[in-house]
Amino acid sequence: MLAELKFCMGAVSKKDLIPGMKHFCIEKGTVRAYNGALGLCAPIDFDIECKPHAQQLIKAISNCSEEHVVTISMTETGRLRVVNGNYKVFVDCIQEETPHVLPAGNWIPIDGKELRAAFAVLQPFVGSDASRPDVNGILLHAQSAYATNNVIVAQYWLGTPIPLTLNVPSEAVREVLRVKEDATHIQVTENSITFHFPDGRWIRSGLWQHTYLDQIVNLLERVQGNPMPFPENFFEGLESVKPFVNKMGEVYFQNGEMTTELSDGAGARYALQGFPHAGCYVLEIMQKLDGVAKSIDLSTYPNPCVWHGDKVRGLIVGRHLPNAS
Repeated sequence: MLAELKFCMGAVSKKDLIPGMKHFCIEKGTVRAYNGALGLCAPIDFDIECKPHAQQLIKAISNCSEEHVVTISMTETGRLRVVNGNYKVFVDCIQEETPHVLPAGNWIPIDGKELRAAFAVLQPFVGSDASRPDVNGILLHAQSAYATNNVIVAQYWLGTPIPLTLNVPSEAVREVLRVKEDATHIQVTENSITFHFPDGRWIRSGLWQHTYLDQIVNLLERVQGNPMPFPENFFEGLESVKPFVNKMGEVYFQNGEMTTELSDGAGARYALQGFPHAGCYVLEIMQKLDGVAKSIDLSTYPNPCVWHGDKVRGLIVGRHLPNAS
C-alpha cells in the first residue's frame, strides 16, 4: 500500500488553493492524486472509499511496524483511523467533490520501450523558460521526438509514427521515466495525454502548445555539417577545466585546446589532439552532450553546429565572440 501511495505523491499539490488537491482519492480499487496539472493513479488493495489527506496518510503508514497488523477504518466523524499495535493515527478526510481527473480521449498504441528511451535521451535538453512554456517539454511528431532549451536542439528517431503532434510537459516526462516500465498505450484529448502501464498505473498530464515545431524542423534540415568523433577524453577535459570558467561559464576552443581564457598563459587548458575547431560555448551546456552525442562539427561556428548520436541528432549554438565571423 505504501508504495502505491508514494507513487501518487508526485501529483499531490503543495498548495491548497483548490479543496482536495492535498488529498488522495481512493475508490474502486485505485488511489489517485491531482495537482491541477498532473494526475497519477495506481491500483491499491483497499476497500474503503475516502479522500484522506495525502501527507498525513503517508506518515501514518510509514510509521507502522511490521511486528503488528495494520488495520484501517473510518470513524463516525469521517476520519481514517490507522491502528498498528499501540500506535494509532486519525487522518483527516474531506467529503466534498474534488477535481481528481480520470483518463480521457482516444486510445493510441505506442512503442513504449522506444518512447521511454527517447524521453531518457531528450530529458536533459528540455527547456525551463517560464516565458516560453512550449519549450518546457518533449514534442512528439510523426516518427520523431524533439526537445530544445534554446541553445541545443535534439531530435530522436522513434521509428513508429505517432498520428498526432503532442508536446508533453517536463513534469510528465519525469513521471513516465520514474515508473521504470514501458507504457502500453496513450489516451489523448485536445488538451491532455494519459500514459497507461501494464500494472494499471496511469499518468495524465496537460499538453503544451507546439509553436516551435516548424522552426526547429526547418533548422535541423537546413543546417548541414560533417561531424567528426569527439576527441578522446573530450568530456573529461570539460570537467577538468570547469572550476576555472568565468561567470558566464564559458569554455573556448582554439589551437587544439579547450581553455577558460582566450589569452595565452592564463586560465586552465586541456589539449585536444586532432581537434581543429574554434569557438565559445557554455561549458555546462556542452556537457549535456556527454553520453548522447558521438560526433560533432564545430566548423560552422558561430552558426549552429551539428552533432550526431545513436538514433539522435541535433544542433548546438555557441556564444558569439567579437572577432567571430
